Amino acid sequence: MPRTEARSRLSVSWWTLGVWGAAALYAVLLSLESLADHYGFRTGVDAAIYDQEVWLLANFHEPFTTVLNRHMLGEHFQPGLALLVPLYWLGFGIPAVLVAHTIAIALTAPALYALARSAGASPGISSIPAFLWLASPAVAAANLADWRAVTFASALVVLSVLA
Repeated sequence: MPRTEARSRLSVSWWTLGVWGAAALYAVLLSLESLADHYGFRTGVDAAIYDQEVWLLANFHEPFTTVLNRHMLGEHFQPGLALLVPLYWLGFGIPAVLVAHTIAIALTAPALYALARSAGASPGISSIPAFLWLASPAVAAANLADWRAVTFASALVVLSVLA
């Protein structure tokens, strides 16, 4: 195989690197902000509710939240919270959940880029929705206002459309 053909197969667009770099920067900066809010006692009641529910699951207790005086398996049933249990088993707790939540939101940008590329858009055009996602005040507000399990869905929705 000629050297130029091998190089073209392995080359990655600068736009692709830019989207992944911006997503990584977003994940780092907003993770730091989320952790600063958490350690500064500026997280809201939803973080406390979900933290207690995941902790209860991780410690094999009945998932009854005393914050709302309700059973987790009743209203607002969210079985996806069980996927976060290993973070508690490893001793990381809510700080790791906040970081995982931020990473999930950041990974939506490369997923949007891949979706646009699969639809035939050029790398430059494909990067627009990804960069707009990362720069959106609404996305940052959802990331920083309070942790909710539904924020993990953004990347999953885009990936499901891509699939």
